[in-house]
Amino acid sequence: MRRHMALVVTATLLSTTLVRAQGGPPNPPAGQQRQPPAQQQVQQQQQRIQQLEQSLQRTERIRERLRQIEQEVARDMERIRDQQRVREHQLVRDMGRSLGQMAQEMATVQTRLRDREREQVQLRDRQMQQDMEQLRQRLQRMEGELEEGLKIMERLQQRLRVSQPGA
Repeated sequence: MRRHMALVVTATLLSTTLVRAQGGPPNPPAGQQRQPPAQQQVQQQQQRIQQLEQSLQRTERIRERLRQIEQEVARDMERIRDQQRVREHQLVRDMGRSLGQMAQEMATVQTRLRDREREQVQLRDRQMQQDMEQLRQRLQRMEGELEEGLKIMERLQQRLRVSQPGA
């Protein structure tokens, strides 16, 4: 489905470019009328806000799961008597805590970016708008990395539990 959509978008862009190169106006896709630039900007802004909201929700879910892992590992530590095993648990707990702090900072940046998008401040300055878009894209990539970090933390926690006698 994504590949199909990418092909449709590419074909549309190519046809628009060809028509413009030949001096004619671009034709809107079938069933759609051309939107005025202001309406198009508002629609794009709403899409960006929605994407930021979804990203913020995912980041909050990651933070909550990391908080749970930290609590679970701390509870497991209370039952362990072997000092080496306690240190292993402390290490995993501390890594989870650090990832949680990163997620908190990322959520703060996402919230500020969303609020700025709502205020439409960057629409006045084209360069600022481009920079904001680059930041939004970077945050999306970081969110993916954070999700991968959460998966690793879950595997580490599982390994600690598996190797625990009586667990």
